[in-house]
Amino acid sequence: MTLTFRPIETHGSDLEQEYRLRNEILRIPLNLVFHLMPEQIEAETRDFHYGLFDGNGEMHACVIATPFEPGKYQIRQMAVIERQQGNGLGKDLLTKTEQALRDHGATELMLQARDVAIGFYDRLGYERVGEMFTHVGIPHLEMRKKL
Repeated sequence: MTLTFRPIETHGSDLEQEYRLRNEILRIPLNLVFHLMPEQIEAETRDFHYGLFDGNGEMHACVIATPFEPGKYQIRQMAVIERQQGNGLGKDLLTKTEQALRDHGATELMLQARDVAIGFYDRLGYERVGEMFTHVGIPHLEMRKKL
């Protein structure tokens, strides 16, 4: 199956798909409820949202990049639909997101990896920074990559 990488508009059906996917993959397994408050929705309009879509417009993966300093972005909320996990979609999405962010002038990326995803980011060239910490009840590690 061929998937198309493209920006997600911060309104409309693509964004609704992104919210559903993030909730299903990132929140429900932790018994968390995904409620975006109006101020969060407004804040996310300044972020870069990307996704992988099939020919029918169904989102198979998504990620957000939040600018936090000139040239620096935080990668967050990356999710791949369950039936596609382990098929290289995360790598494809992140690689294409890195290139899109380079095109926006990015020189460094940062993320907070869940403990189960640290090896994934290691393989993609992200470096471990600091010590493990707990966020939303699970261990995380900060990781960075120079572009």
